[in-house]
Amino acid sequence: MTNLGTPTDVIHQEWNVDNGGRNLFHLLCYKGNYECLIQVLNIERVYLKKTLFDQLYREKQRYRFKNMDIKHGELVSTVFHNADTVKRHEEFNIRVQALFEQYAHDLLARLRQALTLQDSPFHRNPIHYAAMSKFTKCFKCVEALLGFDLETDPEGYDEFLKLFFELQLLETSEERKFDPRKYRGILAEFKHLLSPKEYDAVLKDFRFSAKLLLKEVLDSQDANHHSPLHVASYFGDFKASRYMVKLGADPNSPAFAERPLEVGKDKFVRGVL
Repeated sequence: MTNLGTPTDVIHQEWNVDNGGRNLFHLLCYKGNYECLIQVLNIERVYLKKTLFDQLYREKQRYRFKNMDIKHGELVSTVFHNADTVKRHEEFNIRVQALFEQYAHDLLARLRQALTLQDSPFHRNPIHYAAMSKFTKCFKCVEALLGFDLETDPEGYDEFLKLFFELQLLETSEERKFDPRKYRGILAEFKHLLSPKEYDAVLKDFRFSAKLLLKEVLDSQDANHHSPLHVASYFGDFKASRYMVKLGADPNSPAFAERPLEVGKDKFVRGVL
């Protein structure tokens, strides 16, 4: 927390990679270190939201608007608005929409960095690692990493918050301390300031792109031409296999040299394929 820099700095830093081409998500997924994983996911989201909050605050100051002045993309007042006010609102609305779009883009970019990196020489992403391990919480790591959404915080927020305050009290200088709870509801402000059509358009685009990202991750093949679904079915991980299929993993893709069904360990796994 003291060495990573400001929240804006952190969200633009790439994940560290070891000599085997693995980032921390490979290792956390393989070991089933769910508790550590949710801390990482939550601090990432908090830093993204704090950055977004600060950016929106500056735009409000620049265009001289408060939340009470606008509702769902329209100026709120029974008084006639002069041309200058209307023009300021039009420009402000464009900036707010751009900030929301950038937030959605940054969140997806961070998830892509985390999920698509392949190790060397096996070309396995973090979900491959979770699927080939039998530690108790590997499946929970898969759920935490793949169950993301724009409007929903990562799992374990309350546990994260407790640890965050403890570490901040011990390690962070006074001028750099902040309360994550202040920024948790920032998306509600965008929902208030933008019209439903504008807000929903960004949300729809994010979820479409997220679906494509999930499919890319789940259908990614390693050096043995095996996807994470192949690995989970080979090791008899029924829950992981079922979850991956639910998220869009294709058990019958023509790109596979052999189908996950053919390497399935038992009838329970084969039943979901």
